[in-house]
Amino acid sequence: MRMTPHFARALAALLTLTAPSLAHADDDGPGIAAARFTADDFLRGWSGLQNGWYLADALVVLGLAAGLGAVLAYHPTVRRKAWSFEQHDQPKTVIVYALVGALAALVGREEKSMAYVIFGIGGLMRFRTDVGEAKDTGRLLLATMVGVLVGLKLMPVALVATGFSWLLIAALERQRTEQVHVQGIDREHITAASEAYRAALVDAGCTVLGERKNVLKGTIQIMFRAPVELDRGTLDARFEQRIARELRGSVDWEVR
Repeated sequence: MRMTPHFARALAALLTLTAPSLAHADDDGPGIAAARFTADDFLRGWSGLQNGWYLADALVVLGLAAGLGAVLAYHPTVRRKAWSFEQHDQPKTVIVYALVGALAALVGREEKSMAYVIFGIGGLMRFRTDVGEAKDTGRLLLATMVGVLVGLKLMPVALVATGFSWLLIAALERQRTEQVHVQGIDREHITAASEAYRAALVDAGCTVLGERKNVLKGTIQIMFRAPVELDRGTLDARFEQRIARELRGSVDWEVR
């Protein structure tokens, strides 16, 4: 194929314009960047472990975020109206999300360009990933933020955040929320039966959160918070021992 003079001049001009960018493209390629990676680059993310004030700052930020989140999460007005499992577990989710927000701000402080990445990751997980309950989504976001910190070589913050989050989750999950459903109680005994079941739960170390009675159906629902070490078999045995036969009914459980 023979090139016309006009086509040849146009092609030459195009090559002249693109040649510098093509030459520099190789310099910016991943292979060249990897070849330039040194021991200083490897140790850059760990140098902050030697700075006590840097670690203290990260710990104070995370602790204050969790504390302020707890102040809002455990507002007494909201807690008095809570009945469902979701409402009683909501404070845990609020605290974890406050911690996620603090970590996102720490990342944005170090790498401002990561703000859009964090926003995209959060939206993808919240609306495109089935992770179960809201608090499970919070833990997933928390783990993702720790991964982002590691990827940005913010190792001190990642280590402090992991340790702090581990202790926080252990404290939040120290007690579990349960509901006991008692059916088949005589109508004339419904009030006495309710008091007896409440007393048995309190004696076992539980905290009663709410109660509902249905006199017509002869049923009682009691929501309570129980220590982790207290199992339902122990509570069933305590009901048998502490509650008179005429006040007992058929017990069913729900746990969260």
